[in-house]
Amino acid sequence: MIEALLIQQLSSLLAPALPYLMGAATIAGKKAADSLGGKIGDEAWSKAQHVWDKLRPWAEKKPEVAKALKEVAENADDPIYTAILPLNLKKLLEEMPTQTVNEIRNIVIQAKSESRITTADRGGVAIGGDVSGGMITAAYHSYDNKSE
Repeated sequence: MIEALLIQQLSSLLAPALPYLMGAATIAGKKAADSLGGKIGDEAWSKAQHVWDKLRPWAEKKPEVAKALKEVAENADDPIYTAILPLNLKKLLEEMPTQTVNEIRNIVIQAKSESRITTADRGGVAIGGDVSGGMITAAYHSYDNKSE
């Protein structure tokens, strides 16, 4: 069984890079990614390429998934299209050998665990990762996000 968290993290890693990964050539894709002013950093690009190299052969074997991934790549700014990415990645991972899925899992975990430094000033709130629940304190106000 493929965990939902893995699918979410894999989607987050691939979504911004997919238009370039599915482009004519990855070198041209990297140049296009560089021109975006850092939207896809070198580390994320490298990890996304590595994951895509493992996924691509399986995607090519499933025409319906390949078509869906192409639609996501062509409409990367449309949340309706990007919402289908996790489902299609799940379909691919479920048919892949356990060893390959574990290799992808390790790449995603490594990408997720890379440290980030995020700062805020003058009462701002900076979040350098995922936040759920808990309390956010900004300036002189507190916002409790816990359900009662």
